[in-house]
Amino acid sequence: MKREKALLKNTIIIAFGTILPKLASIITLPIITAKLTKTEYGIYDIISIAVSLFLPVVTLQIQSAAFRFLIEYEKDERKKSKIISTIMVFVSIVSICAMIIMFFALFKFNITTRILIEIYFLADILLAQLQQISRGLHKNKLYSLSSVMISVINMILVFILIQCLGKGLNGVIISIGVATCITAIFLLIKLNFKKYIKLKDVKRID
Repeated sequence: MKREKALLKNTIIIAFGTILPKLASIITLPIITAKLTKTEYGIYDIISIAVSLFLPVVTLQIQSAAFRFLIEYEKDERKKSKIISTIMVFVSIVSICAMIIMFFALFKFNITTRILIEIYFLADILLAQLQQISRGLHKNKLYSLSSVMISVINMILVFILIQCLGKGLNGVIISIGVATCITAIFLLIKLNFKKYIKLKDVKRID
């Protein structure tokens, strides 16, 4: 009976973190489509598609491995440290390499837009890892809260930068980039992440 209650509780928590962000997007999308030009919206759409397609390739979906291994070694703190340290070092290296390539691949964009896109991509990669690590550490409330948090911050910033200040495409990228960075920093603090990161523990995960 306890397992059924725990399953129901976790399902509700995850659902909460999934539904509210979708509701927030209902508010932000009309603002973005109304305030951006057709060209700007097309670029924004390309960036969104690139995030959903490019980032999984770059990270090799290793955040899924983080969740699986952390669940498996739930009570082994040393093993969890090895898993998290290894995954974060790997992701950091491949992300830096990918961002260098991307910077030159986006040569048609001005330097400001390129830098903003780079920051957003890096923050999104970090956040994806942290969210799955949160789940692997059985912190489902924190995982759901992070999903709600990024959506609410993005919604507020979109209203300010796009609706009120008319910042266009860069405003949209800044909104999601800042929201992602703040949420990632929030998870780093709440997870007390530094206790899991130890370079001496970096190794191949068995």
